[in-house]
Amino acid sequence: MGRGSGTGQPYWFMCSVRRRERVWPHDYPDGHDVVRTGRVRGDPHSVGYGRKLHGGTVQYRCSCGHVGWTNHVDILRAPQEVSDG
Repeated sequence: MGRGSGTGQPYWFMCSVRRRERVWPHDYPDGHDVVRTGRVRGDPHSVGYGRKLHGGTVQYRCSCGHVGWTNHVDILRAPQEVSDG
């Protein structure tokens, strides 16, 4: 890849369903609220840099019903899901 091909990590975290539904270039990240489920998959070889978490991925649940995993650093700004137990 040459210059100007992008950073590899988007500036804002978005649910992957939201990212697919997005209309470029005028649709900004809104409308899908995410919460962290509390589950983490660790990777001791993962190196954090830029907008990537150090040490693994975090599971999230979106208001659209999607549950996924991400290593985007902005997921740490999302609130932690409250358990019923």
